[in-house]
Amino acid sequence: TYDGAGKLLTAWSKATSVDTLHFRVKWIYQTGYNAGGKLTYYNHVDSFYDGNTLTQTTVMVDSIYYNAAGKADRFDSYTKTISGVYSLNWTTKITYDAANNPVDVDYALTSNNDYAVLYRMKLTWDAQNRMTSHRYFPAYMYLQYKDSVYEQRSQYFSYDANGNLSLVVDSQYSGNGLGPNFIYNGFSFSSGKLMTIVRQSTSGFSDSMAYHRNTTGLPDSVSIYFNIGNGFIYYGRKLYTAEPLTPTSAKEINSVALLVYPNPAREAITIVSDRAIKQCNILNLQGALMLSAKGNSKQMNINTNELPKGIYLVQILDERGNYTRKLVIE
Repeated sequence: TYDGAGKLLTAWSKATSVDTLHFRVKWIYQTGYNAGGKLTYYNHVDSFYDGNTLTQTTVMVDSIYYNAAGKADRFDSYTKTISGVYSLNWTTKITYDAANNPVDVDYALTSNNDYAVLYRMKLTWDAQNRMTSHRYFPAYMYLQYKDSVYEQRSQYFSYDANGNLSLVVDSQYSGNGLGPNFIYNGFSFSSGKLMTIVRQSTSGFSDSMAYHRNTTGLPDSVSIYFNIGNGFIYYGRKLYTAEPLTPTSAKEINSVALLVYPNPAREAITIVSDRAIKQCNILNLQGALMLSAKGNSKQMNINTNELPKGIYLVQILDERGNYTRKLVIE
């Protein structure tokens, strides 16, 4: 049946076994709407028969509530049998921020056989209404076996200057008692994105996804801490080494004033030097020549819009030698 607006009000169906009336099932569905036409409840009744004798009825009721802005902020559900032997009650409450983004979601589940769970989800958003973190953890959990369970799952998100998702960090803690006995951390980031790693020691550094050190006495693994604004996330992996770099004279590097901008770049770069630039080469990290330009002035402009996103080396040649700078194309 439908109301005057064409919305479903009730429906029912039944199934009968092939051996006469030995087994029958009947389903009834009911719905309700508020004055604004929003769904407010949904009932589902299952009736089971043995022949013509009603043996069990299961009732499932879902209710939906809305805030002043018309956002659904509470869901109530319960399931019970006709004898009341087994019953479940489930409540979900949602809190929104001023931009109508959900920031707190509470789940509460109780039953009549000593089973209760309360989970909480917390979300954070940036000024562009993009999710920056998602945490899912139990505020309270109590099972019929009287075991306390500890679990927390988190995700953190970062975005690049174009608004594209650039980094996702996953974290999961679980175990019995007051603390975790299993910890998982994983991360993924978009290809070609620039990340900064900082190691806290006397040989500290700041570089993009790489650092160089003496190849003698290397450890079997390296520990990396990522700080994306939501705290430190630990990640460990095997350490891979490359061939040692050819030393470059510190005097040569410091004796020339050289600027490459913008960096990171997209469409073009400008190279400024205190000496006349004879030639500029752009190479990928495998040493392949991607672009080359010649000139005889202290400033050179190079179009880079044909270069794929990634990290490159810019080689500048003048009358005294050649110099190298790193370039990131976004």
